[in-house]
Amino acid sequence: MLGFGEDEVILHVAPLTHGAGFLLLPTLRRGGHNLLCRSYDAARAVSLIDGRGVSGMFLVPSMVRMLLDALPADWAPPASLRRIYYAGSPIDPGTLREGTRRFGGRMIQSFAQMESPMFFTVLDAEDHVRALDADSPLVRSAGKVLPGVALCIAGATGRPPHPDGRGRSWRAHRRR
Repeated sequence: MLGFGEDEVILHVAPLTHGAGFLLLPTLRRGGHNLLCRSYDAARAVSLIDGRGVSGMFLVPSMVRMLLDALPADWAPPASLRRIYYAGSPIDPGTLREGTRRFGGRMIQSFAQMESPMFFTVLDAEDHVRALDADSPLVRSAGKVLPGVALCIAGATGRPPHPDGRGRSWRAHRRR
């Protein structure tokens, strides 16, 4: 899904016990580099992205917002930057759209890593670009269900809710 190559340079500014940790081993497996930071400083992250050939990183949506606020007005993403992967909470539609524009469509979001051994859905880079349309429902989407995952949204009775209603619980499992 993330298209890791042999030249990966992953910037870790979030705890490895959270979403950032799942990027560590694939980077090593591909012979890439992991840049570990003790804490998150958005201005320092911009400097590392620009100066160290960072190809990707994991952020929670509030960190995406801080990174956007730290970007110089004339900043453009370097060619090395292939993805800004985020998860952990819903993202504000304005942050999603601004991030998609400023990072050149390189944003990827997933849902449900903490609720399961891995995530269930993904809003990929192409979905982010489509979310730039003012009428797009993708700004509030959890993305597409991944292959090998069965996902069901259920109401309080355990049955699917009315299309205009909200699900109060959900079930998901990985197909083996």
